[in-house]
Amino acid sequence: MSHYSVAVIIKKEQMKDNTLENVVEKALAPFDENREVPLYTVHTKQDLIAKERLEYLLAIREREILKSGNTEFSFRFKKEFLETLDEKKVDIDSDEELYQEAIKRYDPDMIDEYGNVTSTYNPNSKWDWYEIVGGRWNNLLNLKDGSKGYLAEIKDVSFEPDKEEYNRALRFWKLYVDKREEELTEEEKNEIGFVFYSRKYFKDKYGSKEEYAKAMSSFSTYAILDSNGTWHEPGPMGWFGMSYASVKEEKKFIDKYMDIINKENPDNLIVIVDCHI
Repeated sequence: MSHYSVAVIIKKEQMKDNTLENVVEKALAPFDENREVPLYTVHTKQDLIAKERLEYLLAIREREILKSGNTEFSFRFKKEFLETLDEKKVDIDSDEELYQEAIKRYDPDMIDEYGNVTSTYNPNSKWDWYEIVGGRWNNLLNLKDGSKGYLAEIKDVSFEPDKEEYNRALRFWKLYVDKREEELTEEEKNEIGFVFYSRKYFKDKYGSKEEYAKAMSSFSTYAILDSNGTWHEPGPMGWFGMSYASVKEEKKFIDKYMDIINKENPDNLIVIVDCHI
């Protein structure tokens, strides 16, 4: 399971005769994993057949990639692969065989009389519990008066990049991205530490060391819940803090992050919430 940060934007008038806890609870309620909704169709029978066909092809392709030594994270690879695949050119098993294989993943009670998968699970679920004060990002906000916190009016927050973090990110890029493994000294390897992503991932996502340093040193959260109740994120959060977003989606979210904040009334409040899913 995963923890991730969310910037919840609250209209100042919502705080009148109300507590922060109640306002945040109301804002986050539509995204509660425990909230049941009226029965709806998750996948039609034809969707299941098409999905199973793609999964079959994906499994074959992933095995080929693993044999080649590529260790790119499969969540992202899977999404990008499926986006480019023309399923009409695929002919594997019969539709019925694919369907029977697909429904093995679901509880029989979820299958309706037409072979569709149904559910009352909240399709907009983003969290199963959360906390405000005491969360992992309790002091994420850098305020213009030099202090830190988890709650402030937007106009009082400094969104300028942190110089120390900027230089630290440049150093990381120089050692890990620009240098080849065999060029690193033992001291430099220890300085870098364990890095989950490949060098290619950083180049694809950020393009340059300057863009990477800017992203690492600027204020950000994994998601934003704006004052109109719209949830913004690069992609769904998966297990172990890993996003299902593609590199392209992550970069797009980084580029538009401050645009979302800047569209808000500067008198609105921003509160950092530690969400768990």
